[in-house]
Amino acid sequence: MRKIILIISCLMILLSCRGSVTSPNNTDNNSGNITEEPTEPPMTEEEELNKYGLEIDTATAENIRESLEKYFKDNGKYKLIFKGVSTKMYTGHVNLATIIGEIKDITDITVSFKNVQFQNNKLPDNILGSTSFGNNNITKVILPDYITAFGDEVFFQCISLTEVNMPKSLTEIGISIFVHTKVKNISLPNGLKIINDNAFSMSDIENIDIPDSVIRIGEYVFASCYKLQSVKLSEI
Repeated sequence: MRKIILIISCLMILLSCRGSVTSPNNTDNNSGNITEEPTEPPMTEEEELNKYGLEIDTATAENIRESLEKYFKDNGKYKLIFKGVSTKMYTGHVNLATIIGEIKDITDITVSFKNVQFQNNKLPDNILGSTSFGNNNITKVILPDYITAFGDEVFFQCISLTEVNMPKSLTEIGISIFVHTKVKNISLPNGLKIINDNAFSMSDIENIDIPDSVIRIGEYVFASCYKLQSVKLSEI
């Protein structure tokens, strides 16, 4: 009888000890809460401009690289933000495309001109396009809404370019501006009046609506656009 009582007592002590052990996976509801680090709000456009903006007329391959790497370090992507007043004349051999194109190891670049003032509210001829050098690292271009006209061959042979916004004030598109680009869809603004020769020829354009405001369309505008699926023409 004593042995039975002793055995029962030992079992009760063992069970009592096991019940007092806390599993390492269990945490107190109050003390076990994980406190997340507060996240910083995204930069405003003005803050981004002040931190990363590069004067357009002083752009060199060296300071462009520095600006791209600085933006990438903070944001994990490549974006080039130009600012200031553009006074330089651009040609097919010396322009921003050829300068940026010198940086061979950086690709998928967004280029913003949103904070640049161009003379006569016109995007200069060949500012990025080139008759001699294709640019293969610019994929997106951001333009200011005040632009009223595109010069000729502005994006000519920007062979990686897939996205460009059309300024709300745009009234004229120059010659051959999208030749050999990968832009698929373009939203032309109501108010556009003139589309010059070869504007979209040899591009990857798939769909486009021509607004009723257009009064003149040049020759061969969609020549060799083999991916073109639909064009909505002006009723005029």
